[in-house]
Amino acid sequence: MAFEALLNELDRVGEEEGQGPGIYRCRDNIGNFKIRVKVKKLRQGSERDESIRSKESSAVGEPPQEEEEEEEEIELNWQQKVFSRSEFRQYANTENPDVEISTPVQRKLICQAKIMFSDGYIPKNRIYTEVEGEKNREEDFTPCTTDTREEPSSLLLLVQDGVRRRVGFSGSSAPPTRNIVVEEPTIESQLRNHIVVRQTQTMYIKLDIGTPEEIIICTVLYSSQGELTVSPDFTWNSRPYSLELEGSTWQLWIQHASKTMSYEESLKEKMMLNEVYARQAQIQQAQVGDDFEMPPAGVLRLHLAAEISTAEYFEYNNLRINYIITLPPGWSTAEENDLYGVTQLCRTTCGDQGQDIAYFSFPIQADLFFNLNQLELIGADIPSWPQLLIEVVSEDYWERSRIEGYGHLGFPMLPGYHARSIQTWIPISGDPAWDMRRYFIGGTQELMDIQECGNPTSGSVKSRLGLGTRSSGTVTVNFNIIHQAKAFMLRNHGDLRKSTKTLMLDRLSSATLFSRVNTVLEAFRRARDKLEKATEQLE
Repeated sequence: MAFEALLNELDRVGEEEGQGPGIYRCRDNIGNFKIRVKVKKLRQGSERDESIRSKESSAVGEPPQEEEEEEEEIELNWQQKVFSRSEFRQYANTENPDVEISTPVQRKLICQAKIMFSDGYIPKNRIYTEVEGEKNREEDFTPCTTDTREEPSSLLLLVQDGVRRRVGFSGSSAPPTRNIVVEEPTIESQLRNHIVVRQTQTMYIKLDIGTPEEIIICTVLYSSQGELTVSPDFTWNSRPYSLELEGSTWQLWIQHASKTMSYEESLKEKMMLNEVYARQAQIQQAQVGDDFEMPPAGVLRLHLAAEISTAEYFEYNNLRINYIITLPPGWSTAEENDLYGVTQLCRTTCGDQGQDIAYFSFPIQADLFFNLNQLELIGADIPSWPQLLIEVVSEDYWERSRIEGYGHLGFPMLPGYHARSIQTWIPISGDPAWDMRRYFIGGTQELMDIQECGNPTSGSVKSRLGLGTRSSGTVTVNFNIIHQAKAFMLRNHGDLRKSTKTLMLDRLSSATLFSRVNTVLEAFRRARDKLEKATEQLE
């Protein structure tokens, strides 16, 4: 049994303090777990008790006798049942097995007790156990106030009922492909989808002191995630816990008694695990492959995982956003359909500052490639970066569409996460008829091409002189950008701090320059070989 301590709340200063639980990570099979429990009843040593015993002894005419100490120690396996005297008497004397039996475990214990009784076994131990499923225990209720009359709420009872019904539920793990939105979910579906169930097994260790009350001296709980909880924790420092029960003082030791593996067994298990891991690695390697996908030399791969998050401060409700990604010369993509799209129609709600805000959370994914060698072909010294162009449109109940704003934003040049805001604008006209048309029947002045709202990627600069505009709302876009290129593998690992601050284009340019120098040297070598061959022929 191998344990890795996750949390140990035991911080005992005296004998009365520190009875907190210990939580451990159980790597081995829980069936190999063993626990040793020892109790010891201390002799009453007060002067009053000594005087009473001396008077009783003198009245009888016998010398006073000291009360003997009572001690018991037991080693228990996981979920091992140990009967108490009253339990054994009750189970062994049951005439009808169907009487007062609520769990299958109790039926099994009755048969076991009858067999032991027929063999002449009579328990005399004080330490006994309660295993999982022996009794129907309700979930523990933790009061939230100091009122002793507080009872569990109806919501807590409903959640507990759902947890009990969900244990053992085996549904289809495949996600549904149709009707993914449930308009009127049932209570059963709510409990099944919104409650986290952790299947656990509990074992109680109790002490019999001759009273009808059950005295639990230790609780061991094991969850399906491999967490083992021992409450109170093991007595690692050999100092016992002190228990005051019915006027008597008891000492309690709880020790971890699981057998440790020998060196040969540990080595054998490690070799077996290494073989299993090697087999899994071979299967994964066969499925994935050895070569990591890399772009060609001098090419930068930009993976975009963006999100159109919110839109706020627009005039009308029911917004949608048309977007397009423009690629300057030198950039390309494998999927043209990833460069444009339309979001869903979203209604606005009241934000934290009282503004109308629409939450889109619309994902955008695209793989873009930039070839640095094409800069010479297009006659540019500095490459242009892709842009995101957006067009915000509103649509009312009568399907009247209105342009709410245009905007553009250049991609961040550095990889990582970036949150950007796009300030939009709409074209206006000095004619009041356009405003009346926008209000009553929809339709406003709009650009002939959405690419006109961004910076030109090629050609001459377009003039917007004479175009009247006014400010509109704001669109928030979150960028997650990954850069991949062979040039990143050429950086100096000795000065990692300096290399991380180096700009991406500088590394790409250095790699391209290095390849060009190699190309020139290779051409010079071939020319020299041709010259030597020509000289030999002349001689």
